Amino acid sequence: MLPQSRLLVLLVVATLVVGTVSQVGAQTSDPATSYIYPAGAQRGQTVDVRVGGLFLLTDSWFEILGTDVESTGRLRSGETVWFEGPQLTGARSLQADEYPQDHVTQIHVHGDATPGVRYWRAWTAQGACAARPFVIGDLPEHTEQEIDGAPVATQVETPITINGRIFPRADVDVWKFYPEAGETYTIEVLAKEIRSPLETRIVLQSQGAVIREDIGSQISDPNLVFVAQHDGEHEIHIHDLGFAGSQAHVYRLSIRRGTRANWVFPLGGHRGQDIDLEVGIAPTLIGEPITVKKTRVDGKTDAAFVRKRLQFDNVTTQPIKLALGDLPEIIEIESPSQHTPITDPTTINGRIQTAGDVDEWPIQAKANTKVELRFRAASLGSALMPVMELLDPGGKLISPTEAIPIQENSPSADYYLTFVPSDDGIYTVRVRDRFPTRGGPEFGYRLQVGTASPGFRLSFASDITKVEAGGELSLPIRVERQGTFDAPIQLEIEGLPPHATAECPLVASDATEANIKVVTTSATPVGGYRLKIRGVHTAQDGKFQDTAVLAPSQNDAPLDSTLLAVTIGTPFTFKNLGPYYVNVPAGSVYWHPFAVIRNGYEGPITVSIADRQRRHLQGVIAAHPIVVPAGVDRFEFPFYLPPDMSINRLGRPLVMAVAEIEDEQGKRHVVAYTNGEEAQAPIRSMAARLSLVTDQTSLILHPNHETELAFQVLKDANLHQPTRVELIVPRHIEGIEAEVITLEPDQNRSVMAIRAGSTVGPLNMPVLLRATILEKGDPIVAETEVTLVFSDSHL
Repeated sequence: MLPQSRLLVLLVVATLVVGTVSQVGAQTSDPATSYIYPAGAQRGQTVDVRVGGLFLLTDSWFEILGTDVESTGRLRSGETVWFEGPQLTGARSLQADEYPQDHVTQIHVHGDATPGVRYWRAWTAQGACAARPFVIGDLPEHTEQEIDGAPVATQVETPITINGRIFPRADVDVWKFYPEAGETYTIEVLAKEIRSPLETRIVLQSQGAVIREDIGSQISDPNLVFVAQHDGEHEIHIHDLGFAGSQAHVYRLSIRRGTRANWVFPLGGHRGQDIDLEVGIAPTLIGEPITVKKTRVDGKTDAAFVRKRLQFDNVTTQPIKLALGDLPEIIEIESPSQHTPITDPTTINGRIQTAGDVDEWPIQAKANTKVELRFRAASLGSALMPVMELLDPGGKLISPTEAIPIQENSPSADYYLTFVPSDDGIYTVRVRDRFPTRGGPEFGYRLQVGTASPGFRLSFASDITKVEAGGELSLPIRVERQGTFDAPIQLEIEGLPPHATAECPLVASDATEANIKVVTTSATPVGGYRLKIRGVHTAQDGKFQDTAVLAPSQNDAPLDSTLLAVTIGTPFTFKNLGPYYVNVPAGSVYWHPFAVIRNGYEGPITVSIADRQRRHLQGVIAAHPIVVPAGVDRFEFPFYLPPDMSINRLGRPLVMAVAEIEDEQGKRHVVAYTNGEEAQAPIRSMAARLSLVTDQTSLILHPNHETELAFQVLKDANLHQPTRVELIVPRHIEGIEAEVITLEPDQNRSVMAIRAGSTVGPLNMPVLLRATILEKGDPIVAETEVTLVFSDSHL
């Protein structure tokens, strides 16, 4: 079966018969996710989402973390809309590529949910997928209805958050809105924070002229603030800076009245007190300077952060996030010579004010008394790319060195450093940007010296792990001790699966790492288990405890659990029986031989194109589904090479095998297998055996009228079958139809009548004229593009 257009809809349907197996443990294909779309929702709404999965197959689970969000708990296979896009050729087409399949579920956001980020995860019987963010917003939302071809502007009403994606390569999305003259508007993109690969460029246009544009920075997405000079239509064009694009290039684009704070200083304050802020308000015209405003924010909350919109002159900003702490706070003064040595636990609010600026903070330290430094910048939205150094009283570098390294992404900071000086004296903490050409008011940071109270923090390196039922694993835990706390810590674990045990060690008083050993049995059920790891120390003066988290990020809520996937091994493998490579004409099918090594599994196996590829496929697909019957150990897989494939290109398409097996408890699970060497079919594309040419490359259509298109089919001398010629119209183009024409073996020319309805469109891309000959049941295909233009005049 061939794709019906360049908009290829892949519907993964697996009807599998159960097989039983006693031998497990062969190589498997770990699942992964690359996007969720839409990537967020307005609070109070229920949204249908698509998760782009690699090897998620047809049997997967889903969770979204938080008390104010819910999901169905499962993912089911859905339609994967595919656009091939501009052809990749040369070296770029020889790079590895991914082809995620869409899996669908629903997410409900409570009406009282706090805007911000929540995390979601998916898992299968073969492993778990690392957590990804889902954004809760407070504006009305719209999700792009994707179509192939040239951009077609979509009108939206503001305020709004648009969920879109740049797909395929070189895609440009155009959004049309109507601001009111004299009003201030802000346009903001969210891509990096939701882990999209999109490097965004946005352009604001009106009346054919560019008003503003922005590309963001290495760490931040673009945004624009402008005052509408007139009523009427405005357009936002959004695309990838390098004109890349894929299913994973998702984004959130918000348009609202109001301004934007480019920076705030300080980046936080003392919990329970008001915080006086300087705020840099974005200019509304090119060349205007940033306006500096002052305001006060209430920090009376028990949370680690406060997030609020600021208001100036009846214009509001985006929500501003400020960190809160319990130590006394100081604000950097302009002259470093005025900095007095810090003797007590303190939080310093500083910034690299100008290019080349270097801040030096003197710390009064005592011999044999631990000093702690915690530095935060990027996790608070700062543009600073920091270099932090510690110097001894004589100016010699102490850290970062091999003896005293700086720990990155600790549970409490971007950078964490602890050291015990051998002598009394004034030590210096030096802070600068990585590049001496960078600096400015947006380069703020918070440097915490010491701690408010003794204690400890725990963290883990990954939020997912896996073990095959019957096996064991080690969970590494990192310990960060605070203040004078140097006591042993008892680790505890919550959420273990049935028939599993854990050895939770007592962490020695001088240890900074520990490992929890988890042991499963063959009776441990396959599935996902959310593990929470706690540390406890009980003393006469109180109880110290903490829950392990993943390293901090710009998101408000850290991940406080790791997902354990108890898995089942894939018993079967297969072996490549084909030649080293084979020459295959473009537009035809090649059957490549493989052998199944069943290892005790005797049920049926479904074989398809693998979700991960060693090289870009350049349009290669499966000609039709293949099911290897029960007990059969050899098969051939039909690879279809598209007619426009590059000639003399050596492709290496990979296949994967999928089957349903039973565990020892009789529960069924879908598993997959693939292998880079044994699953590939090296195919060199050659000149096509069939071609199709038209007398005209473009046609003008008129309402309710037929227009003729003459064409000629050129065939290989050995092709003596009838030729089927049809018009392939992308599914988003309406109002066009044509009858299929069948040419006898001795015919090579004909005329197709293309009928237009009363309305046609959008004609944003060519249609395809396709010729197909069946040789021994396999298609041989030729295609050519025809550009259509619709005239509303009647003939």
